[in-house]
Amino acid sequence: FDAPPAQLMRAEAAPMAGVSRQQAAGLARFLDAAVAREGGAPRVVSAGHHPGRSYFVRSTGAFHLFNTCNHWAARALQAAGLPVRETLTAGALADALESAGAPCP
Repeated sequence: FDAPPAQLMRAEAAPMAGVSRQQAAGLARFLDAAVAREGGAPRVVSAGHHPGRSYFVRSTGAFHLFNTCNHWAARALQAAGLPVRETLTAGALADALESAGAPCP
């Protein structure tokens, strides 16, 4: 992206929480493990079809009723050490993030 997330989305729709370097490293490990690779490189399935410099890559997981994007996002935040629970709705996940995270600097 060419702009900060808050500029790309409505500010009130973008809950944020500060994380330490150690927590950020946990999140980075989770994200790295979630990307399917071909020859060591991320397997790109779509590029440039959305605003900004966007890429969609193949995941190592499967999407289904009990593994939605909100479940995945909650697990990513858990990997960063944030005490959030997996949930079906984005609103519940945003509420959990706001109440669990440290304020952003």
